Amino acid sequence: MKTQIVYVLTTSEADYYLEQTMISLKSLRMFNSDIDVILALDRKTKNNLVGNRGNILNYIDELIVIDIPDNFTQVQSSRYIKTSLRQYIKGDYLFIDGDTVICNNLSEINNIRNDLSMVLDRHLQICEHQHSDDIMKWAKEIDWSPASRYFNSGVFFVRDSEIAHKFYDQWHKEWLKNCDNGFPRDQPSMGKADNILGGVLTELSPEWNCQIVENGLAYLDRAKIIHYFSSNNSEKNPCPYLLANKQYYRQIRENGYTIPDNIEQMLLNPKALFVDKTTILSGNDTYFFNTPLIRFLKDIYYSHPSTFDKIQKSAQFIKHPFRRN
Repeated sequence: MKTQIVYVLTTSEADYYLEQTMISLKSLRMFNSDIDVILALDRKTKNNLVGNRGNILNYIDELIVIDIPDNFTQVQSSRYIKTSLRQYIKGDYLFIDGDTVICNNLSEINNIRNDLSMVLDRHLQICEHQHSDDIMKWAKEIDWSPASRYFNSGVFFVRDSEIAHKFYDQWHKEWLKNCDNGFPRDQPSMGKADNILGGVLTELSPEWNCQIVENGLAYLDRAKIIHYFSSNNSEKNPCPYLLANKQYYRQIRENGYTIPDNIEQMLLNPKALFVDKTTILSGNDTYFFNTPLIRFLKDIYYSHPSTFDKIQKSAQFIKHPFRRN
């Protein structure tokens, strides 16, 4: 397989990005034993890979250490590398985020003829996107006029071509400018860079980045890569995918930074790894449950349960004013 796989990692012992990436790498190797894997990281992360934490290096073929401005946060460092990655890699590559699980052989990526290709964010155009208001707000902040498409940068096929290098130069330039203005998100900057270059990004088939948190269910059966969005996972917003649970990352730490047998068994059937208690939403319900009012009520539910209980009792009375228990 000539297309290389590239991961970016910025981490410390205060987070679980290392463990997430180890799970993704393990699943990659299970289905793609002959693949060349590159890990790009900052110097702080490299210095942190001591003792058993260095076991992640057993999964890769090449390590690239990139110098980052000293004042950058860990998140900014990750996006600095992500938006400038093309200049550090020779040859075509498929970039994959760490909060992913590979489900299949990826050799078909060699058949892609486009220079720059990725899956739509949440598998929808902007006009249908559950978070279109957020996208348009971000676009306004960076003076970007989006068209119909908003891409997810979690999986990105990139050729070693002139246009790919031009795109990354522009993307990194836009990201740095927006980061200096207090806006470090990488995807809106990516969209603006695409506009400036006349629309060079092309759409990759959904199974390459099956975003199971929202709208990815239709592509799960043929998914090559499951993307479960670990950054959105919290007590107030639990992820339905089992391997987003920190208990598995703690198991890896306790197991000397090696993948325990139970997790390896789970990776044999990655498309079935969902928590027992789940609810599937569709249609307008997907918009309703993302409205500011519902988000506010959800925050109250978790942070002030007694207050929420009072609100709920009031709502029950309004709904049934003459009902008596």
